[in-house]
Amino acid sequence: MKLWLDGKRPPPDDDSWVVFHTAEELLEFLGPNLKEIKLLSLDHDLGEGGKTGYDVLLDLELAAYFGTEVPFPILVHSDNPVGRGRMLQVIESIKKVLSP
Repeated sequence: MKLWLDGKRPPPDDDSWVVFHTAEELLEFLGPNLKEIKLLSLDHDLGEGGKTGYDVLLDLELAAYFGTEVPFPILVHSDNPVGRGRMLQVIESIKKVLSP
């Protein structure tokens, strides 16, 4: 299963992605479905006042520290250069935590 998080843009191929518009929706879905996910693509900016794609990654990083396997590639499709950079740093941190 491929997951797409973006507040406005559709995924590149609508038929092959499960689409989420808020980080909260995605985080709720991730819990029981984590092992079924093959790809996760995140945007940073999702609208005013809510969590961002960066927040999703922080939750995944915390889960990895506590032993939860994050078995899928994570992509960042954000146009926000600062947010994108921060998100890529967290992805690298997740990789380090999961590497033996």
